[in-house]
Amino acid sequence: MVESVSIGIERLDRILLNGIPKGYTIAVKGTPGSGFELFAKQFMSQGSGVENRVYLSTSEGSEEVKGIMKRYNWPTDMEVIDVATQYFEKVLLKEQETARLKRDGLTVAQLLEMATVKDYKADKIDFLEDLSFEVTSLQPPFRTVVDSLDFYLEHYSVDEVLSVVRTIKAHTHYNKGVSLITMVQDMHGKNVENAIDAIVDVVIEMYVKQIASEFENQLIVRKVRNYPDKTAVMTYTIDEHKGITPEMVKRVA
Repeated sequence: MVESVSIGIERLDRILLNGIPKGYTIAVKGTPGSGFELFAKQFMSQGSGVENRVYLSTSEGSEEVKGIMKRYNWPTDMEVIDVATQYFEKVLLKEQETARLKRDGLTVAQLLEMATVKDYKADKIDFLEDLSFEVTSLQPPFRTVVDSLDFYLEHYSVDEVLSVVRTIKAHTHYNKGVSLITMVQDMHGKNVENAIDAIVDVVIEMYVKQIASEFENQLIVRKVRNYPDKTAVMTYTIDEHKGITPEMVKRVA
């Protein structure tokens, strides 16, 4: 019997295996405006008081993540690792300061003598290494979200990122946790997406489709490892109280 935990969306749980099997890693890919970032928060709303819950955010601050979850009355007693603020403070601000000093006429040699540049070099963070460390440090039972993988694909090589995705998947599998990573659909090329799809256990895609003068939200369960009969296509709305809410469902297999 498969031991599963909720994905955060009741109807989607029923379509899958009464939730997501422990040990599974999920990739949620979406087009802009489809709500895939909200899907990540809805996933994180589960397991409160039972699982070690960690949300790594590369585009939103901690207060913003928790503020959105509070809007839906979802539990916020998880750790939020604010990669977005770290990147702004440790990289962007110092790059801006260095650029300003260059415009003021300082040479590279003079810049290297200044504390700003020395501090920048000393404080430079390997965000990808930190991601791997944070996830592999989690003790079971755990639930983690990486929102989003796009940040790492923009700053590191594809091979380096794929290696960390494999590490996350292995740690999640052997410790019976559940992990979810998000990424923008069609942003990094099909070869990259196919490589990630091959690593993870579940692939979910979210789209906004224009039909005549209206828009329709569509969610596709593209892959469930070892359960090809669980693939499905559904439409969904984003309810102001419940979040992502599936409506019509059509089995693919």
